[in-house]
Amino acid sequence: MAVIVLPPTDIAWLKDKRLFWNISLQRKQVLANPLDKDIGVWFVCGFPDEFTRTEEPQRGFDRVLGFFNLSGCSGVEREWADGDYDYLDLPVLYEKGIELPISFGGISGGGVWQVPLWKTEQGEIRAKEPIFSGVAFYQTAIVDRRRTIRCHGRRSVYDAVYKALKGVV
Repeated sequence: MAVIVLPPTDIAWLKDKRLFWNISLQRKQVLANPLDKDIGVWFVCGFPDEFTRTEEPQRGFDRVLGFFNLSGCSGVEREWADGDYDYLDLPVLYEKGIELPISFGGISGGGVWQVPLWKTEQGEIRAKEPIFSGVAFYQTAIVDRRRTIRCHGRRSVYDAVYKALKGVV
């Protein structure tokens, strides 16, 4: 995992715009009471390079690129820890009628979110607040119409990265 430390002038501008997720806000709760991987649904969100398009020149720019987000729904097939880091494997199934990129290149660094679900007394399924739960970094080859997106998990983000940032910032 990598982190970019910005100068204070840029940080003030970004804080004003709220462009980044503040891992400090839910850190203690996420680490102390992690939800089971089977509660709710999981999403990996990022910008596959395969979806990048060259647009018409505009506003004085000769070359304009359009980036298109993909938010794919999955479950967690496997989770494990190794040293200070934890990992998640999210399966991708290539089935007829579902348009998916051939390569997930460009998704690296994309967010992984768990959306807990609960059932009301009336039997309706409702979503709770999404939990930022990891960062995608690797894809396996397609074998038998399936691949895996490997991700760093909650402990990697909320503990290892947090501690590393505390030493730098």
